[in-house]
Amino acid sequence: MSDVRGFCAATSSTALPNHLSIVNDFDDECEELMTSYSTFTNIDIYKEQDKKNKFCLAMALDDKYPIAATLLFTFETSKGEGTGVCLPYMATRFGFRGFGLGELLLRRLKAALWEQGISEVYVPATSSASGFWKRNHATPVATKFCDPKIIEHCCVFNGTTLLVLKTNSGSTVNSLNFEVCGNLDTMLRLYAVSKRFHALSTEDYKTCLKIVKGKNVAFDKVKGWTLLFEAVQRSSSKEAFNLCLHLLNDGADPNQVEDSFRQTPIFFAANKGHIDVIRLLIERKADPMRRDRNHQVALYYAAKNNHLTAVKYFVKECKIYAYISDYLRRTPLTYAFEENKDGSHDAVIKFLQCNANTGAISPPLRNYYQPMPPGCLRANGNQRIRKKVVEDDPATPPTSEGSPSTFDDDDSFSSDDEPVRKRGRKGKSALSARTKSARTSSARASSAKGTSAGPGRPRKKIQENWSDDDVEYIPVPPSRRRKTKTKTK
Repeated sequence: MSDVRGFCAATSSTALPNHLSIVNDFDDECEELMTSYSTFTNIDIYKEQDKKNKFCLAMALDDKYPIAATLLFTFETSKGEGTGVCLPYMATRFGFRGFGLGELLLRRLKAALWEQGISEVYVPATSSASGFWKRNHATPVATKFCDPKIIEHCCVFNGTTLLVLKTNSGSTVNSLNFEVCGNLDTMLRLYAVSKRFHALSTEDYKTCLKIVKGKNVAFDKVKGWTLLFEAVQRSSSKEAFNLCLHLLNDGADPNQVEDSFRQTPIFFAANKGHIDVIRLLIERKADPMRRDRNHQVALYYAAKNNHLTAVKYFVKECKIYAYISDYLRRTPLTYAFEENKDGSHDAVIKFLQCNANTGAISPPLRNYYQPMPPGCLRANGNQRIRKKVVEDDPATPPTSEGSPSTFDDDDSFSSDDEPVRKRGRKGKSALSARTKSARTSSARASSAKGTSAGPGRPRKKIQENWSDDDVEYIPVPPSRRRKTKTKTK
């Protein structure tokens, strides 16, 4: 196994741009890359191995800067069956993910190990990384029939699945993004941006202050993530305030949305409980009622992490409803109760319970980046209901014909030419018969046109820019009487 450290000269059918190379002499840089941006909390398992048994492989930019790396170590199997290889850590630098660099590095690694006579590599894969490994032909290991030495050395994490990777398996389709990775200047710019992000989250205050005072750094962006997201998360509230002030003065957007959870910087400020930063962001037009991918507002995170001052600010000054709910009917009080350990959240719980004021504002229960689902306006029902909904939310597109309604008929919005729903059984059944008949005729008309509004079938294309004149009101046909056959004697 001593020759395995010289495997970087292995050949592969995948071509690399001239400014990218495969090296194995960046041990310290590779270890730093693994722990940056919480990819891994630590790499103690790798550090505990003997120096002669561990090695790394990195993809370097311009032979200087590692942008993707993997750490491996070898171990002896039982009964003298040979040497096994475990791959516990593999990561790509923040800013370079999604370009296919990890898969390219893995193909080079498999080719090099195959030349050294190693046919299998064991990978303890987390749930988030299992998709990547399965795309590269890794298969689960039947631990019941596996060598105990393999289980001992490779099952090093809790909540992982042990996979085996065949080094002679067919490689995946080349997914390298040559439009980005083929340009040296673009890659160097991405590397500089990545280093600034990492420094702002780990370096001392003076170093971070020099970074935010740089030219146009406020506009650095990686998948929606800007330096403002890092600044609001500093452990010191005073440092976070000063760094955010510099970035906002240079043009940073306080309502910038990151791609993962669709959150803005105010969510992270609420998570930390920096009330001065929260006030600064709102003064600069940040939206405290913004909902994220979980349909929650920043108040949830302040209540969950027991930041009473931030909770009071959101409820009292921002006028956010204390019992605001998400799609699963969870409220900030739900998270406060869940995190309450030995009375730690009692003050937050008491405040939320005592301040469920009816005058507060509750933002609409839908995502800002998704349209309201069709079917919220009924195409064959009450015209005044339709008109009222349109006035309340003019951005709501009209529904397809024959769509079921989520609004009930109400006496206060009934039309003159339609009967008002009565409390008696007769009035209700008559209205239901008319609605059912209208839906049946609408479905037949849609079917004749080649479209259908039934469940699970494609609807007609919804018009985006519309007015009340564009809405077609479907006439309700008279109910058909059931024909009965007369018996002849």
